[in-house]
Parts: sequence; C-alpha cells; structure tokens
Amino acid sequence: MSRPSLKDQRSSQILTAYVACVARFGLDGATQARIAQKAGVKRALLHHYLGDRQQMLDALVDHVAEKYSSYIAMFDHLAEQAISSQMLIDWLFAGEDYGEDELLLTYQTMVLASQDTFSQPLKLLQSQQAFLDVLDRQLQRLNPQATDLQTRIVAQGIAAAYASVMAMANLSPPDRWREDLKAAAYLLNQSLGPNPTNREREDHA
Repeated sequence: MSRPSLKDQRSSQILTAYVACVARFGLDGATQARIAQKAGVKRALLHHYLGDRQQMLDALVDHVAEKYSSYIAMFDHLAEQAISSQMLIDWLFAGEDYGEDELLLTYQTMVLASQDTFSQPLKLLQSQQAFLDVLDRQLQRLNPQATDLQTRIVAQGIAAAYASVMAMANLSPPDRWREDLKAAAYLLNQSLGPNPTNREREDHA
C-alpha cells in the first residue's frame, strides 16, 4: 500500500484545522488566518493545496462527510453489541468512545448554513440519512415487536435529542441538559414496547 502523498497529508492537516476552527468560531469566523495558524502552515499554502474559498468549503464538505461516515460505521459496529435499545441510547449519549465533538459541531454548523454556501449540500443530507438508517435498523433489531413506522419515527426523535446536545456543547450547558435529553430518548424508546429489564441485561453481560 503506497504512502499518502505530501499533498494528501497537508490537505488533511489543513482540513482538520478547518474543522476545529469552524467548531469553535463558526463558518464566518473560521478565517484563513486562523486555519493556517491552527494547521501550522503559511496562509499561502491553503490556496496551494485546497484552492480558493469556495473550493475550500467544498473540500470541507467532502472531508466532514467522509469522517462522519466513519463515525457512523463505528457507532453501528458498537451498536451491534447492544442487547437493549436503552443500552444503545446510553452509548450514543456517552459518545466519548467513538465520537468526535469538533466534527459533529462542524457538521451541524454546515447544516445550518445556507444551501448556496456549498456546491454539494446533498452530501450532508445523505450523511444524516445514513445515521438515521443505522438508528432505525438497530431499533428494529432490538424491538422486533415494533412496526417499521414506529422505529423510523423514534429514530428521528432520538437523533434530534442527540443533535440538541451537540448543538449546545460550545456553551457548556448544565450536565442535567444532557441527562434530560437522554431521558427524553428513553421515553421515546418506551413507545416501542417492552425492553429487557435490568436483570435480563445483567444476565447477558
């Protein structure tokens, strides 16, 4: 397997810095000066490796969509080990084992931007659909008594609760907000019917 080229390495380095800047300062605040400083490169190299501002934005979409797909795959792999949908929710709202806060904050910032900002906004929509598909499929596996419509609706609700947690992260909200939103996800899950009891979960552990 060939080693990544210097161009690929530098582009990845710059895009990682771009993600960090957008997560902290927003799209408008992620200036080229800040990105270059975070990446540890000269500002002129941003144009050399990624192009003009629009090309940089489009490269950011590709980068975030690819990384988000990897995040979803990791969560899906972990979710396969869950023996109840409560456990699935616990892992989703814990997040530290597989999540990347900066990546998810950048993703949300990009979703809230005008569609005219990016050349291919559909990629962001497709990424979210992939996440919803994973949640839906895992909820179906763990709640075979539920209908397809029920699991699809609950998957949307759980995803929305999780998105609310991430959207407020930069403001350092009270810990109870995360716990309240996780409890809301539990309530949604209860609408699917009985889940394994804590005793049953312990027996399977």
